[in-house]
Amino acid sequence: MKDVLNKWWWERKGLAATINIMSIALYDVFGADGECLTVFQDGCFKYFERGGESVRGPVSLLSGIAPSTSLLAYHFFYVAFYSIWALFVHPRRIHAPLRTDEKHSDMYIAQMPSILDFPRLFWLSCRVLWTACVIFGPLLWTEIRWW
Repeated sequence: MKDVLNKWWWERKGLAATINIMSIALYDVFGADGECLTVFQDGCFKYFERGGESVRGPVSLLSGIAPSTSLLAYHFFYVAFYSIWALFVHPRRIHAPLRTDEKHSDMYIAQMPSILDFPRLFWLSCRVLWTACVIFGPLLWTEIRWW
């Protein structure tokens, strides 16, 4: 019986590890505040808006249809790089100039980044990539170190 249970445990370890890593990584990305995480969150939604494999892949991972940690790493870091790309080419929300009436004081407008914004965005993109590594690396290590 011990051999059967041991075999069963190791067979389900890959599935459990994939779902655990993905669920905790999503919680880490969406459960906290910060400039880098906000960029990552926006990039995640923009990644899903692409449709096709950008939705099918993560959904198949979360549902357990495709228990592959390498596929999970692929999608996770694809979202990170897509978030960085979106920093440079997608319009971002900025506060609108203040008006005198209080009803419109919290308005935002969309503005494309200018070439003058690129040094700051480059530094932010390095921080976003570092944040992705800090989120995913330890989770991957704790789940697969026993394989």
